[in-house]
Amino acid sequence: MAQNLDEFKPEEFGYVIIDECHHGTANTYKKVLAYFKPEFTLGLTATPDRMDGENLLEIFKNVAHKLDLKTAVEIGELVPIRCIRIKTNIDLSTVRINGIKYNSQDLFEHMDENGRVKLEDIVDYFIDFYTARKNKGLVVEKKSSIFCKEGYTRKDVERNILMNPFKRFEDMRFMKRSREIEYVEFNRHIFKKLTLEDIAWIKSHCDKKLEEYYKNRF
Repeated sequence: MAQNLDEFKPEEFGYVIIDECHHGTANTYKKVLAYFKPEFTLGLTATPDRMDGENLLEIFKNVAHKLDLKTAVEIGELVPIRCIRIKTNIDLSTVRINGIKYNSQDLFEHMDENGRVKLEDIVDYFIDFYTARKNKGLVVEKKSSIFCKEGYTRKDVERNILMNPFKRFEDMRFMKRSREIEYVEFNRHIFKKLTLEDIAWIKSHCDKKLEEYYKNRF
């Protein structure tokens, strides 16, 4: 939209709704909001509090309606939160945290050796897992989850794992190269024939393999 404002008149819309309006402080959003002259602008977001200190009220002026997490649970709009904390012997005192998550690079560089995951094992598991899936004819649900190309090495896999080590591995975008696999082919005919039951089975299979991996490795 920000790149095509000349296709619209400033008074083109009388009512503008901005979804995910917590992005409203970004330059592209500001450009769009400053250009249009609607009679009413409505911003919608589930995360109004920004970590960078930017104030959305400076843009949207007032809060028409607010529903916090606690109230949403109390009135039955959301299920109650159940949090389980597992204590470990891993020392994270030297790992940086930005208020939300730990620094991925620090996790692999500064964690105690006894509690540290061997990165080589993770890379091996990525390659072995997807090799097995390909050999069994399973289709990767997200077509963007694997990039197989000549020239990609184990270092490429390692680098991408370090970017987000704890994201569910079947959803992770990573580059890999295996001598057993020249490329990963997504058979459109098979993909179209997958039922919801098939997809559920594949997800269950992935979860089971992941659980087995953690039991055996850690």
